[in-house]
Amino acid sequence: MTPANSVTREKLIAAAMELFTFQGYAATGLAQIARKAGVLPGSLHYFFPTKQDLLHATLERRKELLWDEVLERIWAEHDDPIERVFGLLAGYRRMLDLTDFAHGCPIGNLVIEVSQTHPDARRLLVQNFDNWLDHVERCFAESTDRLPAGVAPVSSRRSC
Repeated sequence: MTPANSVTREKLIAAAMELFTFQGYAATGLAQIARKAGVLPGSLHYFFPTKQDLLHATLERRKELLWDEVLERIWAEHDDPIERVFGLLAGYRRMLDLTDFAHGCPIGNLVIEVSQTHPDARRLLVQNFDNWLDHVERCFAESTDRLPAGVAPVSSRRSC
């Protein structure tokens, strides 16, 4: 892929992520994504033949960005693992307050909207949640001695 192609593809993914977050998947059109990205609609179809292909790319990107865009700052601010979990929750609360509760969890919103209608995306949605859960569970595992007796630091998960 040429550098220009890579930049165009990244613009499309970023635009789709933002629009899917604030408008939802179904309410977001491909032409709107192309406009937001500042590219021609043909470029969108070149990189992502279907809207579902673009959905999958955004979910892959969310997995990649979890550390850099969300966790790294919180982990750097808090040495204590329990405080890291509280920092993560406080970040979500700030986001809800700033958006007057109009903007929820980007992955959670997509789970509600597409998990039944787009079963191929379900695996990526689960991977995103598992990624979050892995980090939170590590915090609790590092704090086992501070948890109430009988409380396990990790969940018993089941994959879909």
